[in-house]
Amino acid sequence: MDAYVSFFFKLLIGAFAFALLLGAWSVGLGLSDVSNFKQRVNYAIEQHGGLTKEAVGEIDSYAKKQLHGTYHLQSAQLEQKVAFGETVTYKVVCVFPTYLPMPKNVTETTTGAATSHVR
Repeated sequence: MDAYVSFFFKLLIGAFAFALLLGAWSVGLGLSDVSNFKQRVNYAIEQHGGLTKEAVGEIDSYAKKQLHGTYHLQSAQLEQKVAFGETVTYKVVCVFPTYLPMPKNVTETTTGAATSHVR
């Protein structure tokens, strides 16, 4: 009888450890796309001369269509065209769901910067 109880608890601990591993993997998978999104933002800033309305629209549509609205852009220079060679700083806020019981969403913020290449 003790063997069955011991096996049951080992099974529960193993299932819990597997669930934690799966949750950590899903968080890592979500964070792996951040560099691709930052590269897209940098390209838009370089091509449009800052975070203009066109650049922000392009970034938002890409985030909604390709990344399911997981990433959001924040900047003090939003919808402003900057001079050639000026640096635009921004933050990428990542909010994605996890498959863990708690927390339901993980929020991560990373910063980035790009230089305007439009005269």
